[in-house]
This record gives sequence, structure tokens and C-alpha cells, in this order.
Amino acid sequence: MQKRGVGSFRYFVGIGSLAEIATRQDRVCVLNILGGESSSVTPVGHAYSGGNVVFGTSPGRRGQFMQTTKGNIPVYNSVLEGLEAGHRFNCGVIYLPPAAARDGVAELIRVNPALEKVFIVTEKMSVHDAREIRAMGQMNGIDIFGGNSLGVADAWNEVRIGGALGGDSPDEALRKGSIAILSNSGNFTTTIATYLRMAGWGTTTLISSGKDVYIHYAAPEFAFALANDARSKAAVLYVEPGGYYELDAHFTKPLVACVVGRWKSKLTRAVGHAGAMSGGADDAVAKERWFMEMFGVDGIFTPEKPVFSAKGAVVTNIAHIPAALTAVMRENATRPDFAPEGNLALKPWFGSNLGIKLPQQLDLGVVAAMPPYDAQIAALNRQIGAVIPRQTMKDCSGASVMDDKTQVTSVHGVPVLDLAREPLEANFALPLVHEIADANDRALLDVAVAAEVNLVGDPALVAADAAREAGNAPNTVMAAAASIIGPKRVERALACTDALIDLFAHSGLTDARDESFDLRKVDVTDKTKALFLATETDRDVRPALMIKAVRARGAKSLFLKLLESFSAPVHRDAVLAALATTIAWGPLMRKRISRI
Repeated sequence: MQKRGVGSFRYFVGIGSLAEIATRQDRVCVLNILGGESSSVTPVGHAYSGGNVVFGTSPGRRGQFMQTTKGNIPVYNSVLEGLEAGHRFNCGVIYLPPAAARDGVAELIRVNPALEKVFIVTEKMSVHDAREIRAMGQMNGIDIFGGNSLGVADAWNEVRIGGALGGDSPDEALRKGSIAILSNSGNFTTTIATYLRMAGWGTTTLISSGKDVYIHYAAPEFAFALANDARSKAAVLYVEPGGYYELDAHFTKPLVACVVGRWKSKLTRAVGHAGAMSGGADDAVAKERWFMEMFGVDGIFTPEKPVFSAKGAVVTNIAHIPAALTAVMRENATRPDFAPEGNLALKPWFGSNLGIKLPQQLDLGVVAAMPPYDAQIAALNRQIGAVIPRQTMKDCSGASVMDDKTQVTSVHGVPVLDLAREPLEANFALPLVHEIADANDRALLDVAVAAEVNLVGDPALVAADAAREAGNAPNTVMAAAASIIGPKRVERALACTDALIDLFAHSGLTDARDESFDLRKVDVTDKTKALFLATETDRDVRPALMIKAVRARGAKSLFLKLLESFSAPVHRDAVLAALATTIAWGPLMRKRISRI
């Protein structure tokens, strides 16, 4: 015999009030509890709810446990085994794959007469299976939530069942208040609750309805339960295209409806949620019209043009929900639940104008992040240069890309046709610093390359000549020369480069060509200074000539100025390091290149 439900619904509905959806008395069985999603979600919800999960199932894993801060949750092969072990529950949560979800619901219903509620997290179930689940729930008097749902939560009871509402810290995101939420989107359910908290509104019951074709607990059932919930003074609906559930709902309390998805009217196939196919009488535009007629308004609420009534308001941007709710509740002589905790103004934690002067309305100032992110960002800011991920580099560098329309290749974002018009020095620098060298950097590069061109008497040239005279092929001749040039040849130059980076990285220097920078901001120790200076045995005229050549070209380098300030002969490797670091400084500070 079919159970009798509440209200005047033509089908079974067992929940009479939102306060009954998630309570501290509910006990939960989780199917596929050791699956990927459940493994991270269930322990958090179990702890937040005071330990409401009595056991879970995972075939072949009987005897295992899920560890939580509220104790271990036992795992059985089947629901029947858990019941035979003495556990009792009235709520089932489905984390099974789409093909198995229907059988999971059937198992819960068949072996547990005390079952009252089922929460289906599984997405992409077939319509056939959803229809059979609906029929089983109706015949046995069971309320079903989902599918494709993140479950429910209650901020008053501090209970979460069947999903990740509230994220990893539901006690922070879900603050006790007077606003109920029904959302087609699971993630936005938590986002909306957080936005409301910023404006001083707390929540009562939050429901992620899911957005499959079958929404088992939808707007009509929610409106009925909302009317009977003394805790809830108003509600927020997040609505996507597809379905006529909202049209059939009868709301008696103030409501803010956020209708999204106008862009989906241009699609010719479903995208995202199964019910998101649009363009008919249940698309976003139609749903906006339903709610506007319900509220007696003639437009969409925006901060610039607030259109609302005592019955409610329609928004198309979730960021406008708090302002719309506050306006509607003001019409109902109701104040926020608590003092606002912030606002939804853009508060960028990172920012870079890349040297471009922006209009004031676009030039957003960077604000300090909240803990613990402030410490993490500070650590990132102390990091010098980019960090290259360890991975196979085949097709991953992004250095060269071919435009599929023009068939012109670009290197680090610069088309090769443009590179052909640049000086040779600019083409040398681009692969190294990922940016086009300007006139100043080209002058420095000229001097650095020219200083190393004369290889008379160099072992590499001797090796090349010997290999050539021995009759070797050209590639072998080049290999012989290259084998002589190893890391030790530039060991001191690299050490000087590291020293310059360490000296200036956190000094506030952004442009290495800025010779007006106060060198007193950097502390050069005697050990570091000795690295830059030449000794009696390795002193030559080349460093001074290189610096003179740079000055003759009108080029600027703060690092060369530092070397000049020593008033002593410097090593040629120190000059080479100063030139290279000047060219690379901007890209390095902008994290375009790695320090390594």
C-alpha cells in the first residue's frame, strides 16, 4: 500500500518542512563510500554532522574502514550486511557510477523498510533509470534528492548529507540565518551561501537539486516545505534552463530568483547539465518571465537599476543576489541576520598592468589576502623567476605556435614575419628571455657577443682545427669544439649572476636599466665583492674595454654601475654576468623565464 504524503501533491512527498530535510537524528548509509569523490567528501560531512554516517558499502572491501575525526566508519560488501551487523539508518547516499545508481537505490529500498530519504550524487544517469528510481520512491514513500546533486545541508542543525555543500569547511561557509537556498548547481549553492554571508544573511536549509531531466525534489516541493519552515523568512533560487518545475511552484515567502543560461539558447545540443538544452518555452528568457510575473515586476534587478517588489526580484548574476535580497527584505521590514562580513567588490590578490597605464576604473589595486593565503602569496612573491613543471617536454614548451588561419608560426608570441624585420640581436635574445630585446638590451648583447668572438689560442678553436686537419666531417669538427666548452668555462660567470640576483631580487628593483636606483639598498659583502673583482693573475684589459663599449653605445645597466662603484679592476666574467642579468632582469622578475 502506498504511503500517504503531505500537502495536496498528486504524488508522494514526505517532507513537510525544510527543517526535516537534514536533522541530527538522521543516520546515513553511503554506497561506494571508498570511491574517489566520497573518500574526500564523506569524512568532512560526517565530522560536521556529529558522526551521522553509520556505515558504507564497497563490494569486496568488507572489514575496511573510512577514517574520520569522529571515528572510523565501517565498510561492508552490501547494505544487507550492514543491517545484519546491527546498524540502522534512514538516509541513503548514492555515489555509484551511472549504470549502477538505479540498482543501488533498489537495494536500499528492498532491504531497509526504515528508509526515508535517498540522495543521489551520481550524474549522467539515463532517463530510463531516473524514471524507475522515481517510481520506486513513489511506491515506497521515499523522498529522493538528485540526481547530479551535491546533497543537502542545514546550518541550524549543522548537518550535511550526500555531498560537498559548504566545501571543506562547512562550519565557516554555512552560517545560521533565515534564508533557504534551492540551486540547480551544487557548487553555486555554497557560493551563494558565502555571498549572502558577506551581506549579513545566514542560511537555514540548502538543497542542491541537481539538473538532470528528472529533478526528484524540485521547486514545488521546496516551496511547500519553505512555507512550513518557521526558521526561513525568504529563499534564493538558482535556476538553469530546462524543465517547468519553477512554473508549478507556489511561493508564499519572499524570493530572489537567479536565472542564468541565456547563452544556451544559441546551442543546438545539450551542454553541461542534462536539462540545459534550451531555446524552447523553458529557456532562460521564459523562466525570467515566469518569475517577473510572479513578483509583479517588469525587469531584471541590477545594482544600477534595482527592480523588485515585496514578493521578490529576478537577477541574472549571482553577485547581485545579496543586494537584491536585502532590497526585497527591506520591503518586508526585515533586516539582515547579522552585521555584514564584507562586500563583493573585486579584491584582487595579484595584479600586473605590464607597464600599461590603465584608466582609473580599470586599474584595480591589489589588496592583502586573508590568512592563510597571505603567507602563501608572500612565499610566491619571494620566489624568483618562473617554476617549470617537471614533465615530458614534447609539444609542451609553447615556444612555437602556428596560426591555423594564416599558417604563420610565432615564437614566444612574436610572428616570424615580424622577427624577420628585427635586428639579429633581437632574434638571439628572444629564445633566451622570451621577449624582444629593445635598443638598450641589443647594445649590451652586441658587446657580450663581440667580446667572446675572438677565440685565437682558445682550446676549443685548437680542437676544431685539429679535428678538421684529421679529415673529420663538419659536424664532428663542431662536436670537437663543443666538447671543450663545458660548464666550468662559465662557472664564475654563473656565480656572479647568482650573486647579482640575490643582491637585487628583493630590493625593489624592477628595471635593471635604471641607474638612478640607490645602490645603498644592497649590502655587498667582502666575499661577494671578491667574486666580482679580478686578481693579479687573471686581470686583463677586456673588462674595462667592455664597459667602455657599453657606455659608448649609450646603454644603461645598473649592474655595470655597481661594478664601476668598486673602483678596482673587475673580472671579465663579472662584466659578462652584469650584461646578461640586465637583459634578463625584466623577464625574470615578471616570471617569464626560470632562474635556472
